[in-house]
Amino acid sequence: MYKKIILFLTIISLTSSVLAYQGKGFRIISERVKSSAKFNGSFESVSKEDFSKAMFASANASVYNVNGHPYEYIEIKGFHSVNINNYTSQRQRYSYAYNLKCADMWVTFERELELDPNGNFSDSSISRGTFQATGSGSFSIYANTDIAGAEIAHYVAQAIASIR
Repeated sequence: MYKKIILFLTIISLTSSVLAYQGKGFRIISERVKSSAKFNGSFESVSKEDFSKAMFASANASVYNVNGHPYEYIEIKGFHSVNINNYTSQRQRYSYAYNLKCADMWVTFERELELDPNGNFSDSSISRGTFQATGSGSFSIYANTDIAGAEIAHYVAQAIASIR
């Protein structure tokens, strides 16, 4: 039915801009990028407008259908964003993750942060991954964004990679 997909490394670096995320009264505690053994991708921070009046925590993701041929390099791409506000009088700790997955290959970006009272934080990134299929078939692509902390949010987008 489906032929096994083989991934070849084409993008290994994480491109990040120190000023890509924005807000006030926040501290980055940690961040990291992880991927499956077969998949190496990247996350590129992109600028976006100020969402300081957003809900406590909101997440968004989108992903696009792609078409390709066997043995051709195919790029998949997703878009992710988070908006977190602390309207309380106490510090709050949040973590969020961006994930891009196709078949059994995936890449994840995780960040942990702390928000001061009345602090806010927003971030947007583009996720990318490249693979080479050895046969025809259709493969599900998922981009998801998760926020955990005093408030939680989860968003999943789905598309198809059609190899003909």
